[in-house]
Amino acid sequence: MFGHTKGTGHTPPMRPQLENRGANLKKINNKTEKLNKGAAGFAQAAGELAKAKRAKAFSRKAKPVHAERVPNPDKSEIGGKDLSSRKIVWLEKFKHRFNIFTCNVSLKLHFYRGQEARAALKKSRDESKSELAILTNEEAMKTNTSKMKEELADGQYLQAAKRAGAASEAAIKAGKGRIESWWARV
Repeated sequence: MFGHTKGTGHTPPMRPQLENRGANLKKINNKTEKLNKGAAGFAQAAGELAKAKRAKAFSRKAKPVHAERVPNPDKSEIGGKDLSSRKIVWLEKFKHRFNIFTCNVSLKLHFYRGQEARAALKKSRDESKSELAILTNEEAMKTNTSKMKEELADGQYLQAAKRAGAASEAAIKAGKGRIESWWARV
């Protein structure tokens, strides 16, 4: 029963598996050679183009440049987002979180008068929760979309697909938050 292992504890692969492995290795080697040739050709063409551009740049006469728009230092951008819009989103999130907190405290400690006031607190809390979900999910959708575009440009297709899934999930949650917000107002 164990005579074919010759005491090594290793079972040798069957002949068809070895032949398939050899054929797969040949395919992989061919693809690697094609990629290497393509990469070398691209690098050579890029080098020649850079040399040609440098030669043209030094042979040209310089023209004076008149700057009409000077960037405003108050409106700085980090990662393609305007700082003022980031501050507004942060303040909106803080406002909704604070409203949720105060409504929860009022409901837990019974700081309301009558059932109408209690219903108004619950409605306000639900509206704030849905608005907070909308803001959070729209922000997640935008960041995932921008990262997905970067990964597509870098050739990381698997990561880009994961980002696309996360962006679509955030978009669905934002839509759900909008429906909940509408329902809370009705």
